[in-house]
Amino acid sequence: MSRKKLTASLFIDYIINLVLSGLGFIALSWIFDISFGNFLYSIIFSLSLFGLTYSKGALAAKIDLRSKDTPMINALKLSFPLASVILFIIAIYSLVFYNIIPVGDIILGTSVSETGETFSFMVKDAASIAIRIIFLNLTGFMESSLASPLLLLISPLSVVSGAAFGYFFGRKKISLLDVFIKIKDKIINKFNE
Repeated sequence: MSRKKLTASLFIDYIINLVLSGLGFIALSWIFDISFGNFLYSIIFSLSLFGLTYSKGALAAKIDLRSKDTPMINALKLSFPLASVILFIIAIYSLVFYNIIPVGDIILGTSVSETGETFSFMVKDAASIAIRIIFLNLTGFMESSLASPLLLLISPLSVVSGAAFGYFFGRKKISLLDVFIKIKDKIINKFNE
């Protein structure tokens, strides 16, 4: 697999993680009844994003080991396009959220309730809905209706750190899956004694 295909597959992995997060709402709906369920949901799907990028980092290291050229900068080169797109989205949202670009207060629509209260739907609200969809794995961390831009930095951090850890362990030829299997076997053997 070429470096360009591997980098492009990170974008597909991010979309896969979004789909998994959406399905997680349905499959793990019982988790939201627990007091810390929202946080647990976001931790699970932030770790799944980490795991998906980890596997691509390990694969990149395996490819680079053939040519004996394995500097850690290759992991950053792998994750940089996806992380930069995510950071660009966060930057645009931040400009709207903090009203640096004064489009957030533009009213898109209004409605009147039965009690006579008027509710306005603003650009800031629409942007927040779009951000909640793009960063669905972080929904449990978001307390208010408007998502904090600083909280959204967890996603690019997961992407870069996942690729870096995967590349690091991949170039050392350490497979975490093998480690987990050995741990599982030791636990099973301990209980079967």
